[in-house]
Amino acid sequence: MRREWLSVWASLFLGITFLIAGLAKFTEYPGIFEPVLLSGFLEYINISGAIPYIEIIIGVLLILLVAVRWTLFVASLMILGFIVNNIILINMGMASEPCNCFGGLTSGGLL
Repeated sequence: MRREWLSVWASLFLGITFLIAGLAKFTEYPGIFEPVLLSGFLEYINISGAIPYIEIIIGVLLILLVAVRWTLFVASLMILGFIVNNIILINMGMASEPCNCFGGLTSGGLL
């Protein structure tokens, strides 16, 4: 019973995080990913324009607890893509650029 509630709370937390990140990106859209994805990993797989939509869909599905395992699989792939993208940018010396992970809500660099 305790494990089930932990799973529900983790899904809700991650869903709210994805929903806020996706909605916050609409305040700065369409140029929000230019500094970070300009020469990074995610630009090459051509999903940078769809990131806010995917994040909102993942957030809503996780909050509603619909297809949680599949949604968490897609969310983990996105998180892995963000990690790889940020590692590439840090290696290129662009760690001082804002990552825009939460749109206009934050303005800090990657580190």
